[in-house]
Amino acid sequence: TVGALNLSGGTLAGAGNLSTTGAFNITGSSTISGSGVLTTRGATKIDMGVTNGYLALTGGKTWVNEGTLTVGGDDYIYFGYSSGGANVLSNASTGTLNLSNSNATPLNFYTGTATLNNAGALNQTISGTHAIDAGINFNNNASGKIDVQTGTMTIGSSFANSGAIALATGATLNSGALTNATTGTISGGGTLDLGTA
Repeated sequence: TVGALNLSGGTLAGAGNLSTTGAFNITGSSTISGSGVLTTRGATKIDMGVTNGYLALTGGKTWVNEGTLTVGGDDYIYFGYSSGGANVLSNASTGTLNLSNSNATPLNFYTGTATLNNAGALNQTISGTHAIDAGINFNNNASGKIDVQTGTMTIGSSFANSGAIALATGATLNSGALTNATTGTISGGGTLDLGTA
């Protein structure tokens, strides 16, 4: 367990588990890899000083966010770049994942397998059209809430919803692959487009 952590253009790797309790700032294109589980419990921010910077999640990595994870700037999380593997990003019930950046695909896919599990709050907070890549399997669990506050969120992947989806007035969720369980709810004054994402 460590407190604050900064990652700028480096690699965080290994088979051992690692937990962060303080701020985790990712300020340059970097890689998180290896079989150990990364658990972040503080405020994590991806915001780089380069154009279209990426954070690679690769090599069979599992990342559990229990705090607040914000993808900012014009950056993105790149599943499987470049070594593939079965890579998982899980937003726990205590977690918040903010997609607050201008990149068209803030959650992107290269190779291997990729899974996004949401049991907490997942928010799109910026206007424009932004996608979760079709290569990422997306599960919104029973305790999870997706809040499209503005703009259009496009989910091109396998998308299973057992939780809540809230669409603000003027916002759109576009998914041609939505499976809505009996526990899943969709509400708000926005638009749900079930055409081809």
